[in-house]
Amino acid sequence: MRNFCSMVLLLLAGCDFPATLTEAPANNALTIEVYGKQFEWAVRYPGEDGQLGPTHHLLVSNENPVGLLTAEFLQQKQDEVTQLIQDAAPNDLDKLERMQQRLAQMKVDSTSKFAYDDIVVDRSFHLPVNQEIKMFVRSQDVIHCVYLPQFGIQVNAVPGMTTQATFVAEITTDAIKIKPGDVAFNYEMMCNKICGKGHYSMKMEVVIESATQYQQWLNNQQTVNNS
Repeated sequence: MRNFCSMVLLLLAGCDFPATLTEAPANNALTIEVYGKQFEWAVRYPGEDGQLGPTHHLLVSNENPVGLLTAEFLQQKQDEVTQLIQDAAPNDLDKLERMQQRLAQMKVDSTSKFAYDDIVVDRSFHLPVNQEIKMFVRSQDVIHCVYLPQFGIQVNAVPGMTTQATFVAEITTDAIKIKPGDVAFNYEMMCNKICGKGHYSMKMEVVIESATQYQQWLNNQQTVNNS
């Protein structure tokens, strides 16, 4: 077993990945969050304030896919649970009332202001080349795994905790397509844990581009406040 592990490490050491893992992120690192759920990904970017807003898993909904904690989303969830309690069967009352109590104890503090200009995307996500990326990873339901095979990066997404990785992508998507035979190439993020029947569909295109192209793309995305 030890020889096998040594062989795997030797093979990985010989791989030429277009990204470099880093240990202590610099102050100017771009922070993003990858959020997994059966069977899709969402990626969140900070807005002009440069900070990601707070979240809470009880606030996750179709309108709030990563559970941003703002006064409006909290009130929306409280109203929803109040209505459910009014219409609930006796067997469901206890669970709903406990949720109502937890929502009543939830506080919106000064950090919530950072959530309003956050940007959430779910089809493809973009990153600037040669910029350090600090990637936080969360899961809504079961264990997923953020796998960026071309970068040699793999990070578990575990319910109830936040994991992370820091890296620098060093070759743009367009530049790597110039290489012979790579015309149809795209960087890709996928799930590397068997997380259910739809596991195979948890894929997302990753676009590595210049800082200017990245900023143009980001400027065209809707913020939470404007969606």
